[in-house]
Amino acid sequence: MYTIELTRGMGWDAPVVEVHSVKQTIHIVDVERRAQALLNAIRPTSPRERPTNYRILDPLGRCVRSNLDAAPTRSLLRQAGRTSWVSV
Repeated sequence: MYTIELTRGMGWDAPVVEVHSVKQTIHIVDVERRAQALLNAIRPTSPRERPTNYRILDPLGRCVRSNLDAAPTRSLLRQAGRTSWVSV
């Protein structure tokens, strides 16, 4: 069974706000989508109490995924009149 932990902060020492269990028979990508949906659903609450990140743990307690594992974002960079995409 996977465990989704919604946390305040990014590190392993970040306090856990909520814990959700998910069957391990579901593909990890679907578990990650569920974790993101849980995080987005909670965001409208009070800023002091809302979680900012998530991590997904396997049955042995090892971190399988987190929202920090997401692909790097890209930003638009303008230099000397040229526009290019840069990974951040």
